[in-house]
Amino acid sequence: MTTFKMSVKGKYIVDPCGRVRIFRGINGVLKYFPWYPYKAPDPPLLNSTYMENLRNWGFNVIRLETMWAGAEPQEGQYNETYLSKLKDIVELANNYNIYIFHDMHQDLLTSALKGLDNLSGYDGIPLWLFRKFPNCSSYNMLTCPAKVLIEPCIKYPCPFYDGFDSNGNWFFNYFTSVCSNAFQQLYKNNSGAVDSWNPTIFSPYEAGCRNLLPVYNILNAAIRTVDTQTLLFYEPVTYAIDANGFPLGTGFNTVPGGNLSANLSVLSYHWYCTTLSIGLPIPVTLPPGVTLLTTGTTCNIQGDLIFQAVDNDITQTGGSSFLTEFGFDGRTNTGAQQNDYVLDKSDQYFQSWTVWGQSFINESNNIQYDILSQFNRPYAYAIAGTPLFMFYDRNDTHCFILKYTIDLTITCPSQIYLPSTIYPRPNGYNITLTCELSSNINADDPNSIDINTTNSTANGCCAIVIICPT
Repeated sequence: MTTFKMSVKGKYIVDPCGRVRIFRGINGVLKYFPWYPYKAPDPPLLNSTYMENLRNWGFNVIRLETMWAGAEPQEGQYNETYLSKLKDIVELANNYNIYIFHDMHQDLLTSALKGLDNLSGYDGIPLWLFRKFPNCSSYNMLTCPAKVLIEPCIKYPCPFYDGFDSNGNWFFNYFTSVCSNAFQQLYKNNSGAVDSWNPTIFSPYEAGCRNLLPVYNILNAAIRTVDTQTLLFYEPVTYAIDANGFPLGTGFNTVPGGNLSANLSVLSYHWYCTTLSIGLPIPVTLPPGVTLLTTGTTCNIQGDLIFQAVDNDITQTGGSSFLTEFGFDGRTNTGAQQNDYVLDKSDQYFQSWTVWGQSFINESNNIQYDILSQFNRPYAYAIAGTPLFMFYDRNDTHCFILKYTIDLTITCPSQIYLPSTIYPRPNGYNITLTCELSSNINADDPNSIDINTTNSTANGCCAIVIICPT
């Protein structure tokens, strides 16, 4: 098998045949050396058996962390071993028709500040670059001269005692020298810090259009000097899509590089229900049978707004979209419920996704079937026409339904993934087709079904595919 270059048409990712492609996959992220996941319970991405399992489970994409700190640990010195491992992962994935997109993961700036009690710390940028930044100054030089050289930026100055530990109380971080220094820069208006202060910087428009987009334009132009064919993913600030449950949009009025780049641009976004993430500010006793998901602002209401906001944004800017992070604890009722909700909603919007924090194996390398079963479900891998409707009845019949408008200029078949646990081989399912379509098992992947046009199929016909277990 081999993977092909993708592009964007309308709001969908399409392959060279012109088929709309849908991706389902996982995140492969390790935020420390060696910077790529290689053993359970993380996804062991250099293990061919694991890669084969991913394909058999219906996954066809991996969001792979690709870190600057790993590639260039010392300025001007590149870790060829790390780059070689990334290459090996890409080639192994390609053998199983699994796509890779590289993610410069950056939740935090640097491990140099991990002394702040509520930050674990890792290198979003290389340490050598961070150390080029101007040092913060210690303001305990007169009162506590003995402490000046003891990591003043992340320590607590007088009147705190040596080795003071905030014991997890984030409020005490305001007393560290690094925080004091930051406020001092504002007080002195250093480098115009106060003059440039603008509360609207927190709005999606300011953060997206005025800050991120100019940087993305520069990066897009640089990348396109060496690669004019690969999809580029770009992200807004996290709260641009979801700010305490109220979607505010990305703030982007165009894709990076402008309208001419829309055919190679994909909006990457995350969604974690804030109702589940932050809980309630005060303890609340709920009646029996009532959960947070059935009170106040529920995750489903929030999610409906999020998916619609993203769809509205890419309609305006052009390009496609990709849900690159989501995921809830599937061992809890509310977590499983929310996983199901996101998967159903993704089907509704023909939204590609990569789930966060799931490898579907435990520390002993055993498959976690209870978690896997939530994500191992049928979907249209490729659609030879305009998508109209996709639905999987997970609770009752387990039937899968796909509707699309046939485009006879597309000569490749539509393709549907069918998990064998739901549709046993060889005779454990029935297929109903309209528009004089025909079907057969895909020659390269026995878990997939090809839907083919015939000489009797009319262009523009509304194709309906219904697959049910027997």
